Amino acid sequence: MTEPEAPPLTRPTMPLRPAMTSRREFVERSALSALGLTVPLPALQQLIETPRTSAPAPRGFLDLLRAPDRVLAQTGAGDKVLAHASAERWTADGGVLVTTTVRTGALRVTLTSPSLAVSRLHLRWRGSIGGTPSILGDAWE
Repeated sequence: MTEPEAPPLTRPTMPLRPAMTSRREFVERSALSALGLTVPLPALQQLIETPRTSAPAPRGFLDLLRAPDRVLAQTGAGDKVLAHASAERWTADGGVLVTTTVRTGALRVTLTSPSLAVSRLHLRWRGSIGGTPSILGDAWE
């Protein structure tokens, strides 16, 4: 009867070091960073803030990048309809204040409510979406 062979002795493995950045990669990345610093800030801001011109909105499209037509705050005590105070402000009893600001490609909505716990904001926009298909469950009509 023969004895089983012992496993060969191996050196303990060292943890792998993370890959080092080569000189070439360092020089390329440094050059790109330096090139980015040479772009004047006003030119960069103009590129960011320039609105993109596109085709007209399709039929039934509702533009949500504007102030909503109605704002409702849902609280544990009930719903509060906010009064339209100015172009971008809505207020209600209890110090509830909602402001909207149109940004490039976004609508910023801010809620301030020092005394009421608001669980949700309900924003409503008026518009016609007639002529668009209706989706009921998983069926198209």
